[in-house]
Amino acid sequence: MNAQLRAEQVTVSFGAVKALDDVSISVSPGGIHAVIGPNGAGKSTLFNVLSGVYPVTSGTVVFADLDVTKSRPHKLVRAGLARTYQNIVLGHVTVEEAILLGRHHLTRAGFLRCALRTPGARAEAKAARQSVHHLAEMLGLADSLHRIATELPYGDQKRVELARALAAEPEVLLLDEPVAGMNGHEKDEMTELLATIHARGDTTMVLVEHDMRMVLSLATHCTVLDFGRVIADGSPAYVASHPEVLRAYLGSAHAPREVTP
Repeated sequence: MNAQLRAEQVTVSFGAVKALDDVSISVSPGGIHAVIGPNGAGKSTLFNVLSGVYPVTSGTVVFADLDVTKSRPHKLVRAGLARTYQNIVLGHVTVEEAILLGRHHLTRAGFLRCALRTPGARAEAKAARQSVHHLAEMLGLADSLHRIATELPYGDQKRVELARALAAEPEVLLLDEPVAGMNGHEKDEMTELLATIHARGDTTMVLVEHDMRMVLSLATHCTVLDFGRVIADGSPAYVASHPEVLRAYLGSAHAPREVTP
């Protein structure tokens, strides 16, 4: 399979500090690719580079024949790349409105036709709401569609954020610590939900996550960073027993149970 999203020899410097140093990563279609590593490894920087938020000092990032480093985030969304955010900012909107925001780039009617409520605009709005309701049902949010999103429990807010990203109908979904801040039960529910979403569709997932149990249960491929460099790349079983990975996490020969972002 050809890589769907790839970074080649990427270096990102902040002054004299290299957050990423000659990093290459290749995300194949259809899998769940985890980026892991100890605190300060450069995972968040790489995630922001892959989603077009951070510029690179050198190297290239390509998605769907687009140069990510030269494309605005909204163009990447239109091309099929969406992401969630660790720090949720939903605003004072209903759950339904928050999820609808993810479909903004799919809107074709335009301001005038929407204002005049033409048949085409009404049909488009109906289809969008049907899609939102389907996502809400799948993510267990159907009973909360008309509630203010920020008034929901934290775990439900994380699911609203996931629904917003899925509403964009992405080919590649970047998940920024999807279970951060959740309790054990919520983590298990989110892990099962992501596995179900992945099994139902053809969405490739890339996730940064500190919960190693979740990573090992979901990921089909792992890239491990340490001090801004790739120290291991391969299957979860391979990286979990890799000596450099064990050294980076624990400085010993014991397998890591949990890692930090």
